[in-house]
Amino acid sequence: MWLTITTAGTGSGTVDLARDWRFPPPSCQGSSCTYAIPTGLTLAVTATADLDSTFTGWSGAADCPPETGTCNVTVSGNRSVTATFALGHLCFVPKLKGKRLKAAKSTLRTHYCSLGKVQHAFSSKVKTERVISEKPRPGTELAAGAKVSLVISQGRR
Repeated sequence: MWLTITTAGTGSGTVDLARDWRFPPPSCQGSSCTYAIPTGLTLAVTATADLDSTFTGWSGAADCPPETGTCNVTVSGNRSVTATFALGHLCFVPKLKGKRLKAAKSTLRTHYCSLGKVQHAFSSKVKTERVISEKPRPGTELAAGAKVSLVISQGRR
């Protein structure tokens, strides 16, 4: 059976197949490589984006989680898997609750996000000048430079 791995999209990156002495070297043409794989074997395929790009997902294989960089492919016939890369980074909203505004701004930058609207509110639970909440929620994936709004504590009323 044959496993063909291709890359697509505006970005760039590499796709690595778990190496095994039983596999012959791949037959590669540009952004596509074909491997001769024994039927029934499950292999880990890993996509790694270059520094100027982001891995955006897999296509062509139902057993690949769309957003994770590693895909386990079971060869049950000729298979084709495509890793797509986008140019630029994504903003992964970090957890900012409890951080001071200056630290929150710095953390946003390192996660390719930007500071959005800043509001102030009283809080009996969060210390003065620290983040009470953020919008969108931590873990949200957005376009690079997306704005994250913060609510900063004014302390107790």
